[in-house]
Amino acid sequence: MEQGRILKPAKKPSPRQVREIFEARRLLEDGIVAQTSRKCRPTDTAVLRDMSRRERDCIRADDIGGAIRLSGDFHLKLADIAGNRPLRELLRQLVAQTSLAIARYVPAGQGMCDDN
Repeated sequence: MEQGRILKPAKKPSPRQVREIFEARRLLEDGIVAQTSRKCRPTDTAVLRDMSRRERDCIRADDIGGAIRLSGDFHLKLADIAGNRPLRELLRQLVAQTSLAIARYVPAGQGMCDDN
């Protein structure tokens, strides 16, 4: 296993693998959100709101690639605020994999997080 590589992405993941990747991301993000809620400052909240607004703008403009990127950036920002670097790295890898799955398998306008 390469140093720094925890998860090896499949070239074309099966539906089961995609479900497992999303489940892992949800479980990891639960802890990140709990930690972020304790550390989030008003300036962080403003940045998160702006990111969420820009993601919605991309969705309205049918810029699904932009929306997927901004959604991933939003969740990585949550991890930055939480301040746990190993969790952020795990999330970065899961965001990359789920972003590919969303782009590949989810119809336009669906699949983005509605909780932002």
